[in-house]
This record gives sequence, C-alpha cells and structure tokens, in this order.
Amino acid sequence: MIIESVALKNFRRFKEATFQFGNGFNVLVGKNGTGKTTILESIFILSTGRSFVTNTLQNCLNLSEDYFLIEGKFKDRVDTKTLSFLLRKDKKEIYLNKNRIKKISQIIGKFPIVITDYSLVELVKDGPAKRRDFINHVLIFTDKDYYSDILKYYAYLEKRNNYLKTGNFTSDLIMFLSQELYDYGVKIRDKRVHIVEDFNGRICDIFNLVFGRRLDVSLEYIPSDLNKLLDPSVVKDEISKKRTLYGIHLDEFELYANGVNLRSIISLGEAESIGFILKLIETELIEYYLGEVPILLLDDFFSHLDTVKRERILDMIRHLQVILTAINLDDVSKSVLDNATLINLEELGNEAS
Repeated sequence: MIIESVALKNFRRFKEATFQFGNGFNVLVGKNGTGKTTILESIFILSTGRSFVTNTLQNCLNLSEDYFLIEGKFKDRVDTKTLSFLLRKDKKEIYLNKNRIKKISQIIGKFPIVITDYSLVELVKDGPAKRRDFINHVLIFTDKDYYSDILKYYAYLEKRNNYLKTGNFTSDLIMFLSQELYDYGVKIRDKRVHIVEDFNGRICDIFNLVFGRRLDVSLEYIPSDLNKLLDPSVVKDEISKKRTLYGIHLDEFELYANGVNLRSIISLGEAESIGFILKLIETELIEYYLGEVPILLLDDFFSHLDTVKRERILDMIRHLQVILTAINLDDVSKSVLDNATLINLEELGNEAS
C-alpha cells in the first residue's frame, strides 16, 4: 500500500494544498510551523478516523472555516482508491471512490498506517493505557473483526458504567451487561494473547539489529480477571465506586528485560529506541497478516536516536513507503536523500495559507 497524494482544504494552516508522494522515502522539510506534522496528521485521519495530535477533530479546522476536507489517493496491489474525509461542525462524512460510507468501520483497517512521533517515550515509560492503545491499533490492522469487537465492548461498558453511576438499574440488567462484556472480553483477550506472542517471537532479534547486542526483551500481557464480571458480589463494590472494576479496558502490558520492568530503569534515549522497535514489529505484523505493506510516517525522525541506530532502522524500512519530516536537509541522512522525494514546505510560502 502506498499513498500517491493527499489534498487538503481548510485543514489547519492549509486553506488549499495538494502533495504528491513517491514510492520510497519522502521528506517533508521546513521550519516548525510550516505544516509538516499537519500533513502526517491528515494521512493518519484518513486511515483511522482520528488524529494523533488532538482528541477533537474540530481543532483541525482552519480558523474562520466551518468544514475541512482531506482526500487521499491510495494504491494497493490491485488498483487506486480515493478516500475522502469531510468534517463539518455538526457531522463527518467519509467517501470511498466518491461513494458515501455509512460507517467508519467499513474502511478501518483497510489503509494501514504506522506512525512514530514524540510519544515513543510515553509508549515505553508511561502507564499501561498507552500500550493498550498501541496493541489495539496493531490488532485493528491485523484482525478483520477486532475493531467491531472492541467497539461493541466499549459500548456495553459505557452503558454499564452509566447505570452504576446513576444507581437506576436492576440486578438482571447489570448481569446481562456483565455477560456481554465477558463474552466480548474473552474474544479480545484471546486476540491480545496471540498478538503478544507474535511480538515476543520477533522482539529480541529486532532489538539485536537496532542495538547491535542481544538482550532478553519481552512484552508481558497481564489481563484483568474477566470472571469477576460474572460475580454478583463484586457489584456492591462497583456501585460504591460507580464504575466497572474488571474487564479488558483495564488490561496491562509491560516491557521486561532480563526479568526487570523497563519502565523504572530505562533512559529516555533507550525508551525511544525500544519504542521504534515496537513500531517496526507492528509494520512486520501488518504486512504478514494483511498482505499489504503499511505506510510509515516518521515525525521528526532525525532528532531522535543516535546516528548508528538511525541508519540501522533506515536499512530495515527501505522497502516501505516512508514519509518523514525534518527541519532542514542537513539533518537528513545522505542514504535517504539520494533517492527521496523532497517536499519543501517553506517554498509554498503563503500559497498554502
């Protein structure tokens, strides 16, 4: 899978602009504030329906405008598809080849994107919520039913929590919702177990390639006790705390090296490197399960990692379409520039604003 172009209208600083991409490395170069990350954000929205910059898509509207439009042309092994995302102040619309899509679930997982940005350190050093989101993202692209399963689980969870907060429910109703959470939770847990096994089958070898040394690194999955959902005695405690206390929304994922939890001992630089390793494994798994090579977005890549690790990672991703950002070309490796498509955002000047 590659993206051939993306056209933006009223999206953040871009009133109207179109960008063409090559098959290999693509370098978006320009000072801070010229829109490099914005272009990556627009591609991510097409793939996932959400932003990695903000939790509210309305924040992406160009000032004084009441809608934005993103249109991307994606090419897979069969043909080229046009995917459009239109956000108005009161609704969003998605079109595939100009045909309206009723639900975003119809396209989620079909246009695989992997992104690395400033949150790599958080992925490794923060609490389990970041790693839950990461595992969810991987599974959305590697398992065709996962997105539907996770949506249904969280819909039932929201209903159950609302009843627990208000206290307006019967025991039969709570147990019905508990059973639904349990059933979907079992499906999701089993898929998480499998994908973690996939990670652990690859992580040591890729660590060795990036760091140049071997270390017994593993991703450990610590699931919440789903059986507690079916225990009526637990509901009393949940009523007092006004929330569901067990379920896959509370699953934990931790990284270990030689049996020690990395969160407490790892440096920021090492955390970035291991974050990259997790993303590299994600690209491998998407390619393996989906049969499509994902598009890799690297935000401010050359400000992270040392030169040796950067070059090792670049060697590993040369078969992918890569769109990366840089403040100036002096920061970019010659091995990238020799065959890269360059997009200089400073040359656009006010034409895009």
